[in-house]
Amino acid sequence: NMASDGKSIKVKIFGSEYPLRGESEELTKRVAGYVDQMINTIHNKIPEQPPLTVAVLSALNITEDLF
Repeated sequence: NMASDGKSIKVKIFGSEYPLRGESEELTKRVAGYVDQMINTIHNKIPEQPPLTVAVLSALNITEDLF
């Protein structure tokens, strides 16, 4: 869980830095990298959309991958 215990790990997603908590720095960075890549991919397809729309569409895509 990214919001609970563990050490603070700084990651950059869509140009902003976030201090995330995680047990594994490698896993946290891989997860953040995946999210960053998805957001950038969606943003490049629809650059005129606001960041929140891009983030929501990214969340839906990632969840679809999960299912």
